Amino acid sequence: MSGSVELAPVVGLADLLVDLVETGTTLRENGLVELDLIMRSQAVLIVNRASHKLRFAAIQGLISELAQVVAEKGERS
Repeated sequence: MSGSVELAPVVGLADLLVDLVETGTTLRENGLVELDLIMRSQAVLIVNRASHKLRFAAIQGLISELAQVVAEKGERS
């Protein structure tokens, strides 16, 4: 299933669901409650050594953009 998986229990397609969530707002908006935390996760950027040397500027640009998004998100919290 893809898309609005939070609707699956509402329409009888599932009794329970496992979902990756950041805040849980969408779950609560759909009348669902968190029963248990399975695990915490984080995103990681991985680059191989050759690409890091050959495409250093592009990779640094991406890292800067990601850092800016994370910083802006932190300011809004």
